[in-house]
Amino acid sequence: MPGPWGAASSRVTSSGTGSILYTCRNCCRSDRQCERGLRLNFIDIQTSTLHPSAGLRPGTKLIFRDESRTIASKYNVNSAARRAPILRKNDLPQLISQDEGNPPLDKASVYEESLGLTPTSQSSSSRLIDDMDESLLMEVFLQKVAPRLDCLDTCYKPFTNIIPLCALSNPMLYSSIMMCSMSYLSLDDVGYEANMACQESQPLAGKSKQEQLLSLVTEVLLGASNAISGGTDSTHMNHAAILMREAGVSGSSPGLAGTVFWSHALMQLTHGLYHNLPPSLHLESFDNVASGQHPAADAGPDILFGQETYWVHRIIYICTRISVLHAELTRNICEYSQEKIRADCEEYRSWCHDWASSVPRSMTPLCYVHPGDCESKSSTPYVLLISSTANISRLLYHTACLLLADMMPVQETYGEQAEIMRRRHAVDICGIASQAEERAFTHVATCCLMVAAKALPKDSGGRQEALDILDRITHGTPLASSKACIVFDSI
Repeated sequence: MPGPWGAASSRVTSSGTGSILYTCRNCCRSDRQCERGLRLNFIDIQTSTLHPSAGLRPGTKLIFRDESRTIASKYNVNSAARRAPILRKNDLPQLISQDEGNPPLDKASVYEESLGLTPTSQSSSSRLIDDMDESLLMEVFLQKVAPRLDCLDTCYKPFTNIIPLCALSNPMLYSSIMMCSMSYLSLDDVGYEANMACQESQPLAGKSKQEQLLSLVTEVLLGASNAISGGTDSTHMNHAAILMREAGVSGSSPGLAGTVFWSHALMQLTHGLYHNLPPSLHLESFDNVASGQHPAADAGPDILFGQETYWVHRIIYICTRISVLHAELTRNICEYSQEKIRADCEEYRSWCHDWASSVPRSMTPLCYVHPGDCESKSSTPYVLLISSTANISRLLYHTACLLLADMMPVQETYGEQAEIMRRRHAVDICGIASQAEERAFTHVATCCLMVAAKALPKDSGGRQEALDILDRITHGTPLASSKACIVFDSI
């Protein structure tokens, strides 16, 4: 057992005067005189020897060396369990070889730095939410709202990992997050948070890039709050589109700006499909995906994976163009000649065909079981895709084909075979949407499923099954089937 004066125990002896003398074992091993137990391990407290003055000048730098381990190694006590000497940094073995030209980087930190959207001070970044209600709302945002905004950026997930931290030092952004959570929970008292979020939402003139990006993210979140609750008001979405054009944010913008653009583009598209409204996003802002030029020469189903981001952006653009034309025709917003409608539909159909024949294997179904091969009596096939982007892309592809068929009398143009393909697109949407329960793309599946249900005959069991799937995947969400069916009856 360690004694009070050293690592080793001591022994007690009596002197002739009756006083007790302590002799520690360390002193015995070192053949030194024990100063009545006052000697500590490895510290020389002898004062009998005079030390010469070093004569150092004021400000001289001294280097202190810790020789305790070297001294301790001289004691042969339990040598087998003795700890190895600590290696200096230069003595560490290189366990992992790294390319000197490409040092390891923290991808999240690099992504965050590219945003220009980091907390401005240590106090703001270390702030904690100490209100229970606000904590629960933040939890709802992280678990229910942010995943649907990050469904196209599953790598960094900025709305989940970065935006909440930045909101701690930005009241405008923080209020918009609270408003999104309240809308998801269908709470009535969202007016206060909406006013707080809109107070600082001013034109971008004279603002820095960071302030512009904060305002843009806030507007996108306010638009998401309305879309989550199924509301028809698209004021914030339209305002966000205007801010994007003023700030120069487009489909090719890097970092958070690009993520916000595509999240907003998908939200505009699903909102338009849900209410049969034309998206207000400027089509010229889609940049390279609008041209249809493949990012690589090796495109096609023979390629297992690669460029998934480009292809999901491309189908969002195609479906947006088709939904704009479909909404304008059904709502009589614009008058087009039959020749123009036919020419546009033919062009869009060729885009869809080119997309379907060019995407990599990772964006096509991994499993596809026909209804007749399933044990259940369902008329919906079992469709399984790998990722959220693959599910979203396939849903939008089939929806685009259905909207095209709705704008042109397929029976007169392409005959019975075209009608079979039309139903095939509808049941494929049902098959993909049936896997969307509690997934990040549930909102996309809901809107596409409504289009598919309309394409199925009323007297068949397919439409009712589509509505049953709609009821199941929206259960417990603001997009409940009762609300969705009301919108469905109006389109």
